[in-house]
Amino acid sequence: MRSMVSYSKAAMERAMKVQEVILRAMAKRITWWQAAEIMGISDRHMRR
Repeated sequence: MRSMVSYSKAAMERAMKVQEVILRAMAKRITWWQAAEIMGISDRHMRR
């Protein structure tokens, strides 16, 4: 039985993009609203 979940290449790239954007916002290289815009979500959702 194989328990490891296999993700598509697109899903992995999106996960890496989200992580990179959040890290940039945490490091104050970009603002949180800019991070939300990059990820395609509202700034309110990003703050939550």
